[in-house]
Amino acid sequence: MPIAKFSGLRHVRVRGSDGAETPECYGIADDDTGQPKGLWHFLRARVYASTSGKPSTHSGALKGVSKIVPAEYNGKHTAPNPRAQVWNPQLIELFVAGVQDGDTPEQWAGLVHDLRDAAPYVRDTTILPWPLHLAEQIEEYLLPTRIAWVDEVGQGVRAI
Repeated sequence: MPIAKFSGLRHVRVRGSDGAETPECYGIADDDTGQPKGLWHFLRARVYASTSGKPSTHSGALKGVSKIVPAEYNGKHTAPNPRAQVWNPQLIELFVAGVQDGDTPEQWAGLVHDLRDAAPYVRDTTILPWPLHLAEQIEEYLLPTRIAWVDEVGQGVRAI
């Protein structure tokens, strides 16, 4: 059924690195390499990538260092350092799947990207946009992880 039949409805699919669905990212801009932040447009129509900056929990992560291969940073060659604390942002794929007539997919991708920084109780960027992050938290904290029942003989409660 066409989405235009549902006035006000839009659909953006959000996909992360669970199950290795999206690549890990590493950015190069002019002479700088490392952790890019921003909204990126892929060559395919309506497909975008959202990346965040280095979170405060990784403030000690080194820039320009690799655990595996030699690197160059600020014009200096560095040897691999397997013990180094490094960090690469998770790339979140945004596919603007359903829009209404007159909508611009870039604006909806931009809104979803901005909603990753909207959670008022989190200092850093969340992996999911705030409404989805909140839904995930509700699922994690409110749904029971154990199911209890009374057995056939009435012997009391058992949990699985």
